[in-house]
Amino acid sequence: MNKNTEPIEIEVKPTDVIVSATNPQGILTYANDCFVAISGYTRKELMGKPHSILRNPAMPKAIFKYLWSQILTGKSLYAFVKNKTKEGNYYWVKAYVVPVMNNGIIEKYISYRQPLNNYAKGVLTELYASLLEYEKTHSVEASLEYFVNYLGERNLTYNDFIDRLTEQKELTNIEAIKV
Repeated sequence: MNKNTEPIEIEVKPTDVIVSATNPQGILTYANDCFVAISGYTRKELMGKPHSILRNPAMPKAIFKYLWSQILTGKSLYAFVKNKTKEGNYYWVKAYVVPVMNNGIIEKYISYRQPLNNYAKGVLTELYASLLEYEKTHSVEASLEYFVNYLGERNLTYNDFIDRLTEQKELTNIEAIKV
């Protein structure tokens, strides 16, 4: 991407296996070849950097707050993430984040990513844009509460939300969350 063009989506193929590991503070300690290639960074540029080097500005902070609230307690979870490449382009993934424990203490996190279907991308683009708009005038905590309430109004747990979008099933009218 150059300064005069819009970011383009980098395709994550069904055969791509994107894997990374971080220490408990989120600093990258491992990146497989696929991760390096898709991110556009060299392995040297990635190692020792916060995983958030890939954070796309189109990602609501509330989603990461929820993710961290779960993995810090030792729970694994799935999350839908839009990442940013070194060049400013983007790619969507369904991430599975696993805390690795030793004697009850988190030693590291491993994240496995796979492609995200187009249906989920469409729903998430609108949903995340609405959450970002909400975050302009509210705290991250309030945005997370808003998201949890959004799920509750649809009788969905977070896991139901992940499952329905993965299976390309409708959540309900996305307009309900617009601010």
